[in-house]
Amino acid sequence: MREEERGNGRMPAQRSAEGAALTEHAMLAARVGERLHRLSMDATRLVDVYARRRGMRSGDVHALLAIRLAELGGEPATPGDLSHTQLLTSGAVTGLVDRLVRSGMVRREPDAVDRRRVRLRVSDGGLTVAGELMEMLGARTDGVASAFSIAELSAVERFLGEVGIATTTMLWALEAPDVGRSPN
Repeated sequence: MREEERGNGRMPAQRSAEGAALTEHAMLAARVGERLHRLSMDATRLVDVYARRRGMRSGDVHALLAIRLAELGGEPATPGDLSHTQLLTSGAVTGLVDRLVRSGMVRREPDAVDRRRVRLRVSDGGLTVAGELMEMLGARTDGVASAFSIAELSAVERFLGEVGIATTTMLWALEAPDVGRSPN
């Protein structure tokens, strides 16, 4: 008799309980995945609506938020960083940054260490736009988070961090040139 047929020496009730737990786990994981997808879609729509109401392009708001988050993280973004996070060509980033500079949302500053590099900083106009959106989202997130214990929030933070790593890894794999593939 094969190992699978014997059930690893477990009684049928044990195997049934384990199968139910795995099924429950799989169903819960699928629901979480669906909620993450909906959250991603809703966040994109939220930025689209917010940008439209401000007379801006949604890509400009996404870029402005990326620049602001980089500043808050202590490492102001470069145009190259923006190209990577926004999945844009260097030419498209130049146009985007030029537009944000002209509108008074962003300013270019030389890097303090390497004067050949440019850092992007959010100006007062951009702080108003990014700050308003971040405060609205923050207030709602804080309201939801207040219902969770520290242990629950830690688990959510760990889970989202791991999902972020998995997503970034998949993105890198999709962006990598196909080695050995002949161009058509």
